[in-house]
Amino acid sequence: MLVASFQTGGQELLALPASVEKYARTGAATAVPLLFPWANRLDGSRYSVHGRAVDLSGDTALMQFNAGLPIHGVLPSLIPMTVTERTDDAVTGVLEPAPRDPLLRVFPFPHSLRVRAVVRPAALTIETTLSATGDDPVPVSFGYHPYLALPNGDRDDWTVSLSAKERLVPDGRLIPTGETEPVDMRDVPLRGRSFDDGYAALGPAGKMTVGGGGNTLTVLLEDGYTHAQVYAPEGRRFIALEPMTAPTNALVTGTDLRFVQPGEAFVARFSISLA
Repeated sequence: MLVASFQTGGQELLALPASVEKYARTGAATAVPLLFPWANRLDGSRYSVHGRAVDLSGDTALMQFNAGLPIHGVLPSLIPMTVTERTDDAVTGVLEPAPRDPLLRVFPFPHSLRVRAVVRPAALTIETTLSATGDDPVPVSFGYHPYLALPNGDRDDWTVSLSAKERLVPDGRLIPTGETEPVDMRDVPLRGRSFDDGYAALGPAGKMTVGGGGNTLTVLLEDGYTHAQVYAPEGRRFIALEPMTAPTNALVTGTDLRFVQPGEAFVARFSISLA
């Protein structure tokens, strides 16, 4: 369930810093990938949730790493979706891991996952439903990594705006320290700047935009997303505005970590639109 292209008026709005083939093989984020079961980094190979300790050190082949830290959950090959619905403007995929599925070694909480992508004129909406299918609560820490590129204008002429009121202060490994600082992220120019930052306090309907060249791309956090990451390395013609259901490293720290109770479902939805 990788959204690999989103076009309007013949203009591509997504960036592909890695090929689709490389994403499938290595998990290198590109276009609009699902990050499951966690978004961004964990600060080591162990986490503990509801008294269940998980040691990832024996399953490194199932994940990707950045600077030695597990990042973006499992490889795409561990989250294969079965298409259950396909229409002219929508597609739905479902994952229901079997008891011995390798995914459950990394994330040992019985669950099912449903992803529905819907296209409307100049807008794309992705709805993700995580259901707890076993006897234990399922932690919610997934996210998406939309790589966006405005159809016109130079990257240095773009500006980014976020509804966020707080920045998560990171350590040298880009792991949140637990501290926050107030921010005003209205019309921040990208010229001469790079970002790899987490944000909180986005409001009831978080909003992230990048504008330039007469266009604005908006990522609207319609439901379920409480945090966001902005990734924009200097000199690259893209920006990632990333919806997150929990802050980076929440599986380890428990900070703002939510749960799906047995027999229940958690729904998260965001959209990308061009104006």
